Amino acid sequence: MAAETDDYAILEVPGSGAANYMYFQTLHGKKLVNGYVSRTPGYAVEFMSHTPLISDLMSLSDTDTFSRREEANIWIRDGIMEKKNRTELMPILYYYNIKYIIIHKGYLSDKEFSLASNLIHDTLGIEPVAYDSDGLWVYHIPTSQNSSSSMLLGSGFHDLEDKSGTPTHRIQANGTLLINSPENRTANLSLQVISFYRNRTVEVYSGNELTARVVVPTVYINVTVPVHLAKGSNTVRFHVPEDCERPCDKPELNNPDSRCLSVTVLNLGVKA
Repeated sequence: MAAETDDYAILEVPGSGAANYMYFQTLHGKKLVNGYVSRTPGYAVEFMSHTPLISDLMSLSDTDTFSRREEANIWIRDGIMEKKNRTELMPILYYYNIKYIIIHKGYLSDKEFSLASNLIHDTLGIEPVAYDSDGLWVYHIPTSQNSSSSMLLGSGFHDLEDKSGTPTHRIQANGTLLINSPENRTANLSLQVISFYRNRTVEVYSGNELTARVVVPTVYINVTVPVHLAKGSNTVRFHVPEDCERPCDKPELNNPDSRCLSVTVLNLGVKA
């Protein structure tokens, strides 16, 4: 890797080996997905916890976050977005210019190693080069030939929740989605949404353009919103003018939850 002149990033597994990875970086000189700094910024934490595939590989020891979906023959993490496959996950790696995924077998239990290798194989469909003497399994991400979009959760989303078997995220007064598009186009953003405690208005902005204003009741509704995407990175923003409220401030709810909540969303997707 040190001999390669390309500018790219490396994702190393498990996520707990950052100190060693940064030492190795003094040799190869490439960018790291999972290094560390003394004070980790919030956007970095959100990136590691919300980005499909990356979040899975960084949380191998928490086996409850994984579920086996035999019908799709892939490992996925339950999350807000629709089920991912290799045509959707590869663009995420391309977007962040990740050229290699390296599994350090000696840093993992047998079960964790099996989870990691199966996850990469089943979702990306690529085989590793194994350096047994060093305990390394190295996956090379092929050159991008994919025209799919990728979508990531940005700021303003609370952590994943499981509501009666349905994975959901609650939003504060504002939430952002990061969408990478292969071309200039208008797409449809689809989701299910419910408001907390009382009806609220959800405004959807594509960049700085207001594309929809929807009144959301306290029952789930299906919403489809057109969004104008430029080639490359796009930000779609949800804004709730009525602001968020805390369940603990509503005596009648008898709920100690101190998070500020506006609406809950699930089944986010972007379609042509």
